[in-house]
Amino acid sequence: ETDFAFKQAFAFCPYSPETVVRYVQFLYQFNRFDDALMVARTCRQLDPYNSQITGLIDQKAKAEGKVKDTAARNTPEKVKQTQDAADKVKGDAGQVKDVGKKTADDLKSLGK
Repeated sequence: ETDFAFKQAFAFCPYSPETVVRYVQFLYQFNRFDDALMVARTCRQLDPYNSQITGLIDQKAKAEGKVKDTAARNTPEKVKQTQDAADKVKGDAGQVKDVGKKTADDLKSLGK
């Protein structure tokens, strides 16, 4: 159940450092190291300037004896990808808001 709750929180806000740090720690407790690094790296792609997440990745990669992760550092291409992803999330959020408003309107009309 805890894993599912973390997955929901991560899906809702994958760039939240609070969610990511706690989820990574949870995954590490169960020796799910690759999953933990994937979650942290995904967050870094969405928020490349977050030094907390970069530090977390470096710490966990070192703990696993892996080479320091530098593949997804802040290159102009990564920044552009992040901006595109953020724009898509905003568009998706707008669609969800529209559906929610329509649902609320439908529920109001049923109550009349």
